[in-house]
Amino acid sequence: MMYERNLFPYFGKQNPQAFRDNRYWNEEVDNIYKSHLQLFEYLYKTYGGTHMKPGDQLFMTTDELESIFADSELINDSLVSRDIAVFYSLSMMTQVDEINKDRHLRMR
Repeated sequence: MMYERNLFPYFGKQNPQAFRDNRYWNEEVDNIYKSHLQLFEYLYKTYGGTHMKPGDQLFMTTDELESIFADSELINDSLVSRDIAVFYSLSMMTQVDEINKDRHLRMR
């Protein structure tokens, strides 16, 4: 009932797929990713993997992502460390089983 009265009137108007189709999945954004791919790979390999066990695939955790921001001196009054945890969560794909598995804690 709360959803129908309070949330749906706002969120029901949003079309996130239209944003993806028109503003995100396009050649311009793809070119930006391609031109900066080496930097992204370097950051991932340099900062990720501190919590790996032998045999694990490379992954990045929230604190490792926060280290990138801290070392880049990007954390200030406008961007605080708790925002980075939100960025991390929003960038992760939804996991089916977050109770029995820890995949939601590992960015691959």
